[in-house]
Amino acid sequence: MGMQILQKRITLERNESGLSFDGSIVSEIEGESEIDRLKRQVEHDKKVLSALYKELEEEKNASTIAVNQAMAMITRIQEEKATLHMESLQCLRMMEEQAEYDMEALQKTNDLLAEKEKEVQDLEEELEFLQEKATGSKADPSEAGCAEDSASTSRNSFKEKQVEGSNKNIITGNSSSLFEFEDEQSYITQSLKKLKRKLHLFSNNGLSLESINKYSGDKENDSREQNSEVGVEQNGGAEEKSSSSHQELDLDSLVNEVSELSQKLEALEADQNFLEHSINSIRYGEEGLQFIQEIASHLKELRKIGIQQREQITA
Repeated sequence: MGMQILQKRITLERNESGLSFDGSIVSEIEGESEIDRLKRQVEHDKKVLSALYKELEEEKNASTIAVNQAMAMITRIQEEKATLHMESLQCLRMMEEQAEYDMEALQKTNDLLAEKEKEVQDLEEELEFLQEKATGSKADPSEAGCAEDSASTSRNSFKEKQVEGSNKNIITGNSSSLFEFEDEQSYITQSLKKLKRKLHLFSNNGLSLESINKYSGDKENDSREQNSEVGVEQNGGAEEKSSSSHQELDLDSLVNEVSELSQKLEALEADQNFLEHSINSIRYGEEGLQFIQEIASHLKELRKIGIQQREQITA
């Protein structure tokens, strides 16, 4: 822009003065002396120098302005660059923190999913066991000990796993009831072993399981007939009396034990169903937990009393 302005000014001055700026020599005029021509040459050179100085000053000012603008632009670009760098670092730090948080949440979710899958597997195993138990509920009395042992073990493991998943404090509150179930299981197992030995002895003496079951079904009528037979045998002879009364007493005690064990097995099955419903009700809050703990304590006391009475009767 400065050069164009300067060229325009030089062109105007040349047109006005009639002087040539292409060279250092001005044109000659007719009748003009050499001194006048040199004076005009000097004036012409002064004007050219003045124009060049002005052009140089304008170029200098323009350069200064351009440099200042460039420096301002560079400063602004550096500030923007620093701002963008800080923002990028902040975003990167936030992304790293979010990634760590997401990884922790993912790990917790995976752990929870593994626990849920384990609980589902335990529930499936418990369901299969209950189905097998429902199909084989009419098993022989000699197999009741093994069935009750496995049932009690499965109930204990199922209850412990459910309680650990819901609340750790429940395990401490219900551990006593689990021990009571184990005591009950050992008592029933010992009783069934005794019953098996007695059945073996009776089978060697000529009695069968069918006669024992028939006797247990018609207990009252057989008791009356046995009382009358005992009276006749007492009149008949001392040896018949001792042998028949001993056999009848053993048979009566055997039937009583069969009846008690059958009732106990039914009670244990009912307790199993009750405990399953109780475990499910624990999830509904602290009231259900307190209710279950109270029931467990009452059952504990009742079982202690029942075991003591049965031990006294057996002794």
